[in-house]
Amino acid sequence: MNYSRALALMLVPAFLWSGLALAQTKNVTQAAKQQAMTNQAEPKAFSCPDPSTLGDVSLHVAIDTKGNVSEAKALSGAKNLIPAAEACARTWKYENPPSTLVTRTVVLRYESRDCPATESQHGELQYSWGLRNRSNLVLAYVKGEPPPPPPYPDEDRKAGLSGRMALSVSLKADGTVKELHVLQSLSPRLDKAVMDELRPLQFQPFDGISEMQLQDLLFQIDYHATCTVAKIVNNAAE
Repeated sequence: MNYSRALALMLVPAFLWSGLALAQTKNVTQAAKQQAMTNQAEPKAFSCPDPSTLGDVSLHVAIDTKGNVSEAKALSGAKNLIPAAEACARTWKYENPPSTLVTRTVVLRYESRDCPATESQHGELQYSWGLRNRSNLVLAYVKGEPPPPPPYPDEDRKAGLSGRMALSVSLKADGTVKELHVLQSLSPRLDKAVMDELRPLQFQPFDGISEMQLQDLLFQIDYHATCTVAKIVNNAAE
C-alpha cells in the first residue's frame, strides 16, 4: 500500500509537467502563428487599376511562404469594383513571408484624392446653390429642381485649371438674378459657363429677407482635379 502511494505521488508531478509542457508548446505555436500574421500587416507599395467608381471591397486573401497572394476572393462589395479589386490583390507582395500559408480579410477602399492636373483622371466640383452673405449665412436658395452641375471640361482640367471661383450675385425682390460679377476667376471660359448657368435661375429668399439684403451675395465653386486611389483600410488575421 505504501509502495502504491509513493508511486502515485511520483506520477502526479510527471503528469503536471507533461500538461504544462504541452500548454507551453501550444502557446509558442499560437504566438508564432500570430507573429507570422502580424508581419503581414501591409503589403509593399502597390498600384491598382482605376475602376472608375468609388467604394469598398472586402477580400479573403491567402499569403504563401514567399509573401505572394496565392488567392484573392471578394467577400462583399459593388459588383463593378470586385474584378479590379481581386486583380489588384493578386499583385501584392508581403514583407517577412510566413513559414506557413496564412489568410487575412482585407478591405480595399477606392477613394478620390486631389492630384496634379496632368495626372488626374477625373474632375470634381464642390458647391452649393445657396447664396451667402459676407457673414457666410445663406439668405436664398435655388427655387425648384437644382440645375445640372456647371461644366468642367477635361481639356481645362488637364491644362491645370483647378481651385476656387467666386461670383457676386445680386437678386431682385422676386428672386431672379439682377447682376453677376466675377470676384475670383479661373478662366474666362469657366467663368462664362457658370454665369450662363446662374443667370436664368430663380432663387427663393428666406422669410424676412429684404431686397437690400439680397445684393452682393456670394456664390463659390471649387474645381478639383482628382485621381482614384486604392487604400487598405482593414487587414485582419483570420
